[in-house]
Amino acid sequence: MSDRQRAANTSWESLIGLAWSSFVNGGYGVAATITDTDNKQIADGTNSCATQVSPTDTLSGTPLAHAEMNALLAAGDLTRDARMLVTLSPCAMCLGAAGVARLSSVRYLAHDPGSDTLLSGPTYAGRATDISQASEGRWLTPLAEFLPLVRSILRHGAARSATAAAYSQRNPTMLQLAVEVAKARDLKRTLGNTAADAYQFLRDAGVTPTSPA
Repeated sequence: MSDRQRAANTSWESLIGLAWSSFVNGGYGVAATITDTDNKQIADGTNSCATQVSPTDTLSGTPLAHAEMNALLAAGDLTRDARMLVTLSPCAMCLGAAGVARLSSVRYLAHDPGSDTLLSGPTYAGRATDISQASEGRWLTPLAEFLPLVRSILRHGAARSATAAAYSQRNPTMLQLAVEVAKARDLKRTLGNTAADAYQFLRDAGVTPTSPA
């Protein structure tokens, strides 16, 4: 493994760690980070649709508070030509925001079954933002999918969750396990204390990532 690949894997492991921290504190378990052209971190963000990160965070607790949006807000005017890493493939809103922010690229770890049809790079003012699935850190994709799926079931119930509906068609094995974990309620006792514990839990269960449509 090259130094570059090792560094990329470390970046994804750190981002999954951030997603896990958000998840165990009531968030959806999705995280994003923005880096400059020298790969230095500018800002990061987590999905705070279900949480209130701070009294001055105007997006938190609203449907707009996706990890990508929070990272872009935190980056301010430093986004031009920057790159984003995100644990779950972006929705239409976040793709549009990436284009407006003049990001050069967006790399995501896991497919979101509800957003597969939206995965084309946005163009803003004649400039396109490249979007693709990361080639590094791929062993972490089941966990990147599983955390927001569990949170969606906890918030909406399996019968009402649009995310669960997508998984019922695309990855029923992961959905069944997510329903069982949601019923248990004690997430740390079920999944473990760290992202590494949760990853091992999914590996032992034989869960595989969802393939793109």
